[in-house]
Amino acid sequence: MLDADQIDTFARDEILSAWADAVAAVSRTCRAASSCPWTGSASPGGSRSASVARPSACSRWWGRPMGDMSQHQIELARHALGLPNRRKQSYRNHFVTGPGAPDYDAWAAMVADGFAKEYRATVLSGGDPVFILTPKGATAALERGERLDPEDFPKQVAHG
Repeated sequence: MLDADQIDTFARDEILSAWADAVAAVSRTCRAASSCPWTGSASPGGSRSASVARPSACSRWWGRPMGDMSQHQIELARHALGLPNRRKQSYRNHFVTGPGAPDYDAWAAMVADGFAKEYRATVLSGGDPVFILTPKGATAALERGERLDPEDFPKQVAHG
């Protein structure tokens, strides 16, 4: 006969297993559907809503928590890192945009949330600020199997 602690442990394990199965089923749906079943935003192949972050269990991010970055911010961060590419490793870390440009507000929000740093505009940047991802922002943008260039991020590790 099982005692109360064993029953609690068994129930927790069963719930976690059922949750993992449900996430896997929805993940398959997410990849095939035109919109995400949680947010209603467009799936990876279509246009995306800049204001809606996908939930942490979404297949696009392989069940990995995304923090507070929106889908649009993650796409901008991946572009700044030079991802995706054949090597599955970042090879740069910068993005130039200025006030009034479509991506400026998203980068300003990433700075406010600690995902990026803003450096002053110079002649080299065409008079616009340069945004550099922090390790927190760069890591949040990685997909499974990708890694950050050790020259740009010496202390970070690969994802998954």
